Amino acid sequence: ANNAPIKGDRFTVLATMTDNFDYAKAKSNAEDSMASHDNINGMFGLFAYNMPACLEAVKEAGRIGEIKLVSFDEADGTLQGIIDGHVQGTVSQQPYEYGRLSVKLLAEIIRGDKSGIPENKFIEIDAIIVQKDNVEEFWVKLKKLKGEA
Repeated sequence: ANNAPIKGDRFTVLATMTDNFDYAKAKSNAEDSMASHDNINGMFGLFAYNMPACLEAVKEAGRIGEIKLVSFDEADGTLQGIIDGHVQGTVSQQPYEYGRLSVKLLAEIIRGDKSGIPENKFIEIDAIIVQKDNVEEFWVKLKKLKGEA
């Protein structure tokens, strides 16, 4: 963990914590953050398991609503947290769209059609900000992509 605060114009990052992809450690990091920083008013999760772990820790501490939660994933626990009003929002990088476009482009290239390759050789896929107003629609589409609907 990096415990030197990083101050910006609007926000101060109190600590950056890693967990080596360990769910229990992710939760204990959230608990430690609350114990170490009485003034903490937000947490950000990077990986799919981070926000559900943070949410669980914040719920157990009785600090829902007091600590704003933001994520960078599309985990079911995160999406349910948005619906419940406990998570402010998340950013989806649309991983299924990356896969779909990759297979489509590779199939075209194999058939001899390279017209789908942009001149700059870069295909940008927009991230989607998921919040209360679009979470249910987003989740329905995600379940279809995952073959769950």
